[in-house]
Amino acid sequence: MKKILASILAVVLLGTMAISGFAAEIVSGTAQEATNDEGSTAQVTPDGTAIITVSDEDAADGIVDVPVTLWDGSDITAVLPEGVDDIDLVIPFTPETQKLGWGVVAYYVDENGDEIVLDNTFTEDGKMVIFNVPADTVVTLENRAVKFDDVPEGAWYEKYLDYASAHGYIVGNGDGTVEPEAPIAAAALYADILRVNHAGEDTVGEDWAANAIAAAVEANFATGATGDLNRQQAIDIVSAFIGEDAVEAGIFIGDENAELDPEGDFIRAHLAVISMRLVEFLNGYNK
Repeated sequence: MKKILASILAVVLLGTMAISGFAAEIVSGTAQEATNDEGSTAQVTPDGTAIITVSDEDAADGIVDVPVTLWDGSDITAVLPEGVDDIDLVIPFTPETQKLGWGVVAYYVDENGDEIVLDNTFTEDGKMVIFNVPADTVVTLENRAVKFDDVPEGAWYEKYLDYASAHGYIVGNGDGTVEPEAPIAAAALYADILRVNHAGEDTVGEDWAANAIAAAVEANFATGATGDLNRQQAIDIVSAFIGEDAVEAGIFIGDENAELDPEGDFIRAHLAVISMRLVEFLNGYNK
């Protein structure tokens, strides 16, 4: 079910004590607690263990602005009202965590001992949105970005590659490189879509391309494009997958002048960008 994100209510006050309705920086060696404007509370120990008690109002909205900052390595438990199974969390990060880029993932271990990585996205103002956090489950934040040798520090796509590599959407060439500006073939886009959709188990290894193409054909979003893709061909594939125009859905938005350049190359850096936008679309997240 699609959710419309309400305005973010928490404001980060660096180095201050907790104030009701605002985010509070955790002071080393002390415990902190705070309440947001909807009545949800957060209690955080100095080691980053957080208990988020969600109010009825936030539970009804399906999303809660966590009123304290967290960081890589934090453990989070969401305590939800009776009858509510999961919640989306908006997590403010410390400035140090923001410097890590967008490579932080959220995961928990289920009753079978299997690790479950949750879908998430990031906002430009330093917050992580985690989708469908189960009630009373310990969710851990962990930076898993792969730092490729051929990605210049500060490149416009660096944080997107952090995100895509941390989640395994983009796996690189196996030699420490990812060729961020190289055009990609349809099979690579098919594989990325399948991984984002949690259906990419067979899109790694020697036969990944053939498996990705076969899975895309079976799922009816293969378009027949061959060779390296241009941007219009990539738009067509994603549109076939989501069942609507990918430009109107906000997955492709063009350059800084809002120009799509349909005949231009679709490169691996673009693939990293649309990976996050696809996750947002599939989780009904509207910025």
